[in-house]
Amino acid sequence: MLRNNQGSLVLEASIVLPIFISAFLALVSFLQIALAEMALHQAVNEATKITATHVYPIYILNNHQSIQTFQNDMTNMIPVQMNLLVELQKENINNITNDILNTMFLPYLLLFIDEGLLQKDQVQVIKVILPNLKDKQSAYFGIEASYSMNLLLPFIEREVIIQKKSLERVWIGG
Repeated sequence: MLRNNQGSLVLEASIVLPIFISAFLALVSFLQIALAEMALHQAVNEATKITATHVYPIYILNNHQSIQTFQNDMTNMIPVQMNLLVELQKENINNITNDILNTMFLPYLLLFIDEGLLQKDQVQVIKVILPNLKDKQSAYFGIEASYSMNLLLPFIEREVIIQKKSLERVWIGG
């Protein structure tokens, strides 16, 4: 007795089609991750390069003699007991300063973000590295940023975090 084979094609398609759709969505997700990574890399690099090239006026102001004498006078006015308190609070001040710097540089970094590729509310500045203007060997400026995005895969709900860091030597003269 022969069986009717008319439904076998529909059955095979219903089994294979979700696999193909999942593979296609995985490919689209990988392309979105690659585009987001390139866009974040470009934004962080451009922000770092432009900032590094514009540090020279700050360097000139920092080396101005009247500012140096003012700083020395203020240092001499601080009692020795206060220096101990300053040393104890230095780590807390550094943490607060890092948070303030990250918050300050976020709008600046967002100027370089391509809105067609990245959502601005998903970008965060993780770390800002300020140059040491007194030592020309360690005069580097850097920005480290992250971007979080969700994968568009069926039955998988994952968040991908892309981090990029750019470090550029600042121009502070010969």
